[in-house]
Amino acid sequence: MYPYFHINEADAGLFDEAYTVSKDFVTRVVEYIDNIYTNNPMPEDLQFYNLERHFGGHHIYRGELITIIRYCYLSDVFNNETYSMIMSNAPVEAHGLTRPLEEQDIAIYR
Repeated sequence: MYPYFHINEADAGLFDEAYTVSKDFVTRVVEYIDNIYTNNPMPEDLQFYNLERHFGGHHIYRGELITIIRYCYLSDVFNNETYSMIMSNAPVEAHGLTRPLEEQDIAIYR
């Protein structure tokens, strides 16, 4: 996944094609959630199924959305109410979005 919150400007663009979740998609999701988080009086738009529907449905982007939202959580981007709203109407695969990071979650390839 493109490291939206952890990219060094000197490296920007060098590895864009290598990420399984593109820079463009990560940017669109983060900015959409941020816009709702800061400006939308109807936070039900943050519910996972509504986000999924907005970005094309579960057959296309469910795994990517889960990855991006978990990354946002681990990067401490939004408040707990935002994640609670996202998870208030979410598939079982998304229920681990706010669990603590554990050693087995980290994959190091050599």
